[in-house]
Amino acid sequence: MLYILLIWANATFLAFVFGKATEFVLTRGRIELPIALSLLIGLVSLNIIVISIAIFSPLTTTIQIAIEVVAALIFVVLLRNRVVNFVLPKLKFTWVSITLLVFFLYLLIYVCTKCYLPTSYYDEGLYYVQFVRWLQQYGFVNGLANLHHRFGFNSSWHSLAAFLDYPNTGYFFNDLNGLLFLLYTAYVFNRIIAISEGSRFFSDLVLVASWIALIYPKEDLVSIASHIFVNTISPDWASFIYVSLVIVLVLKHAEQTAAQKQYLELLIILLAAYCFTVKLVNVTVLLVRSNVILSGYLVFPIVHTQITFLDWGVPQNYVNELVDYTRIWAKTNGRPDVYTTLSAPELLAYWFRHQSSFIQTVYVIMCGTWAALGLFFMLEKRRLNEKFFEKYQNHLLVCLTCTLGEIFWLFNAPDFRFSASFILSGLFLGLALVLNRLKRWHTIVMLTIAFGCLVSLNGSHLRDAFLSDQFPVLTEIETEIQNGIRIPVSTDQCFDSPIPCTPGTELAKGRVLLRDSRALHHGFIIQH
Repeated sequence: MLYILLIWANATFLAFVFGKATEFVLTRGRIELPIALSLLIGLVSLNIIVISIAIFSPLTTTIQIAIEVVAALIFVVLLRNRVVNFVLPKLKFTWVSITLLVFFLYLLIYVCTKCYLPTSYYDEGLYYVQFVRWLQQYGFVNGLANLHHRFGFNSSWHSLAAFLDYPNTGYFFNDLNGLLFLLYTAYVFNRIIAISEGSRFFSDLVLVASWIALIYPKEDLVSIASHIFVNTISPDWASFIYVSLVIVLVLKHAEQTAAQKQYLELLIILLAAYCFTVKLVNVTVLLVRSNVILSGYLVFPIVHTQITFLDWGVPQNYVNELVDYTRIWAKTNGRPDVYTTLSAPELLAYWFRHQSSFIQTVYVIMCGTWAALGLFFMLEKRRLNEKFFEKYQNHLLVCLTCTLGEIFWLFNAPDFRFSASFILSGLFLGLALVLNRLKRWHTIVMLTIAFGCLVSLNGSHLRDAFLSDQFPVLTEIETEIQNGIRIPVSTDQCFDSPIPCTPGTELAKGRVLLRDSRALHHGFIIQH
């Protein structure tokens, strides 16, 4: 676990340097952001740098050292220009701050030990680890999506994970999501302290509400209790956290002075664009270029964006098969007869009926919250008349954005659960509006967090991690070689097998060949 803490310390330093540099460039020193928020921004800036490099070069140890050196030089420049300093802020020890400190230390131990344990997330072994190894050894490779179509999804989060992993150790640590959660928690706790000291910013309440969803005591949706988020590099968690952060900043925009708003707008635009690269990939220029390299498409897997003259482009019929296969499993649990006979609304109803009673209850509550929000805004419009839009324009912007997001994901994404982030946002707004009407609501927030931490975090894994004298390793699998490509014998997961590796189900779709038999870095094509 000490190894994980050292990686986190180094990643935090890099995030701090690039975060402060980005903050200075965007705000010209007019706005001083909380350190935790600067760290979250720093991860975004670092990720953009890493993607830019991976387009032209693999993310080798040399690249890692070079970025460390550049970060050190930038830190010196920031220090000389007094953008950063070593003066510690005055700490006020209140019952709120002490309670939060105890919570944070427990969360640090909990997350660290959970990241220490091997992952059990299916997609990690299916393609996450393999994609990271490709980036570390070859960077973005032409036609890599021909080897495994899911490589074409190309989440920027995996690029950052590849940079912050150190393959020379012989192990694969899935600790990036854990670090992100801790940084987000630090920002939330910073705002809770501000709330306890008299802050009445509505955006802070929405921030706390979004964080409560992360520690909810059920292994569903986006909870830390789930096995698919903390000790994996799943981009779903990063997408949820950064989307929530953008929503909070949009609401915070209305709470700033006129001079501060223009700088905050630049930050919102940066983070919003980044959110697209995490989950709905390849919208920004850098990701479009890397996606063309991987699959031959501007936006994979949208077939109409294929660049037809590239010989490494994934054939459209295979892309359509991938989309249909994913949707069939996500929406009907592998029932093509149901998928082909039901309309989109009927599929939504079918999917809902086959969810657990807990998930059904959650979605009913969330949708009810959206209806209550609509009624609330109607009543406020009657009460405030012309002043309504002045007071609630940012709230309405968030609601409109989330509504469009829900519609898009519900009927276009391979899984209806992708809309949960947008539907949850309505729940956050509703909860925040209720708390905003209560006196001493910061006490309620604190009690809620205390209850969530104590109930949701099962610490049974802590003893196993502390007593273990070995590093965790990924599952070892048996492979066989066909045409120079490793194929798992009894599973479709390659885990950390030497590249190139892909499931036999992928090769069955067509004959995957090297574009140049002499070198892997020239990429792959499919020959019929």
